Amino acid sequence: MRVTARRKDGGQALRQAMADEGIGLQTLAQRTKVADPAGKGVSLALIGFLTQDAEASRHARETTSPETADLIEKALGKQPGALFDKVEAPSRSDSGPSWDDLGNVSTQ
Repeated sequence: MRVTARRKDGGQALRQAMADEGIGLQTLAQRTKVADPAGKGVSLALIGFLTQDAEASRHARETTSPETADLIEKALGKQPGALFDKVEAPSRSDSGPSWDDLGNVSTQ
C-alpha cells in the first residue's frame, strides 16, 4: 500500500496556518529547510501549488508525499495531521515498470 498526503479543506487549513503565522511562501520554504534533517526542505514552487485554491488555479495540487506534509506541518509548529490527511494512494500497477528499494526494475 502506498500512502500519500491530501491537503485538508482544499488547502484552506494550510493557508490559514500561514496567515496565523504572518508568513508567505518564501518564509515557509525556508522554515522547511530548517525542519528537514537533510537540510533540503520543500521548494517554494511546491508550497505554492499546495496553497493554491483549486477553483482559482488549475495548478493547485491536492496531494503530496507524507514526508513533505510532515515538514510543512513541523515548520508551522503544527501537530502531524493538522494540515494534511494521510490516505491510501491509487495503485500504480497499471502504469508500467516500477522500482523496488534496491533500484531493481519490476514489470509486475
